[in-house]
Order: sequence, then structure tokens, then C-alpha cells
Amino acid sequence: MKRLLVLALVSVAACGGGDASTPSTAPPTTAAPVEEEPRILLEVRDEGGFVPIEWSIGRMPRYVLMTDGTLYGPGATTLEYPGRMLPSVFVMKVDDSVIADIRQYAEDIGFADIIEERNDEAMANVADAPDTVVTYFDEEGAHVFSVYGLGIATFSDVRIALLGEMIGVLDQAGLNGTPLGEFQPERIEVLAGLREIPVDAQFENERPWPLQVSFADMSETAAGWRCTTIEGDAIAGLLDEFGQANQASTWNDEGVVYTIVVRYLFPYQEAC
Repeated sequence: MKRLLVLALVSVAACGGGDASTPSTAPPTTAAPVEEEPRILLEVRDEGGFVPIEWSIGRMPRYVLMTDGTLYGPGATTLEYPGRMLPSVFVMKVDDSVIADIRQYAEDIGFADIIEERNDEAMANVADAPDTVVTYFDEEGAHVFSVYGLGIATFSDVRIALLGEMIGVLDQAGLNGTPLGEFQPERIEVLAGLREIPVDAQFENERPWPLQVSFADMSETAAGWRCTTIEGDAIAGLLDEFGQANQASTWNDEGVVYTIVVRYLFPYQEAC
């Protein structure tokens, strides 16, 4: 009787009725790796300095480095005046070693412990210099380290020498990277205001107001200037119009003549 019971149990197990711990012969399934969305890793920009508002207000970052190795920066410019109105932007793909070097410099400098810090010791000896603002982004957010007169003065803080070397890595990467084609902005900021330095009469180039919103209805920003954000399908037509203008072009809105500056917005940047 016991022998018959054992045979019955073996028969059930052979037909798939055994317990759940019985090994399966089906091949294991492997989930496809999830690719990380590229995000901003490092931004280097210049702020301030003895320059007119029309030059400083729309100044784009010196470098924007993404985690996937995409590097943005101001493109080549020509020496003639007035030059083109729209800023030139380069887009490069850099080696993984560049990303590794930037992360190592960030660790050596101690960016993780910085929320927002500014070194202005050079103000005692250097006048009218800009601030170099380096922002490192990690899982905790943005870490901002600003230095007045970087590259002009000497500093007692040893981290500043490392900061200069960190920027030098991007200088070299911009020369050795692989071009990725023409930059196509998804959002632009249009800033308008009165010039500090008037246009020479021989270069005057007054044009009709190009925006659907009047100057008075734009958002207020610095030094009496105003701004508005353009995105989507409206960008292409507006950039075509601005592409026919130059740095001396002015724009007439209800009898008042303004200067317009265009600033390309990167995904992490806030609009007006």
C-alpha cells in the first residue's frame, strides 16, 4: 500500500503537480536596461564686468556640459561690426574621459559641500572684472561656486586653482570634440530695452516691432529691460526675422525704439 502511494506521488510530480519550488526549465527573462535621461552636469558662465547692459543681459553660458557628453558653448564670431544679431552656438560630443575628469575635479574641489559660495578677494586689486560662476549639478541639486577675477588675480584658496583646471578641461574638449551639427533651440528668451551705448548714425537700422506682445506687456527684468519667452512653432519664423538683423538693429514699438537681444534657453534654465 505504501509502495502504491509513493508511485502516485511520483506520477503527480511528473505531470507538473509538484510544489512551487520545483525548478522551471523556461529561460530566465532579462529586463531591458533603462537609459538615463541626459541632464545638466556643469555650467560655466560669466556675470557682471564693465560692459553695457545690451552686451551682458543676454550673455549665454560659456559652457554647458550634459551627462551624455554633449557640450554647448558660444560658437565662432566674426570681427566686423555690426555683427549678426543671433548668437552662434557650437554643439560637441566629448569623450567619456571628459565626464570622468569633471566629476573628479568636482570631488577634489568639494562641490558636494557647497550650496552657494563666492570668492571676491581679488576685488582689492582688480577693478571691473566679471564673476566666473561654475555650477555643478548632482542628485542633491545645484552647487554654485563663483570667483571674481578668475584668471586675472592670484588667490589664497587652493580650490580656485583646481576650478581653473576644471574649466581648462572644457576648453580642450571644445577643441577636440566631435561636432554634432547646428544647434536647434526649443525655447528662446527675447529681451528688449534701451541701449546704454547709442548706435552710430552710419549703422542705424530701424525695424518694425517683431513680437506679438508689446514692450509694455513683457515681463520686467533687470535695468529697465523686459523679456518674453517664445517656444514651439513660433520660434522658427522669429529666428528667420532676427537672422536678417544685426547688432545695430533697433525695433520700433509705438514710436519708441528699443534694442532686442535673443538668449537661447537650455532645458534646465528658467524662462522669464
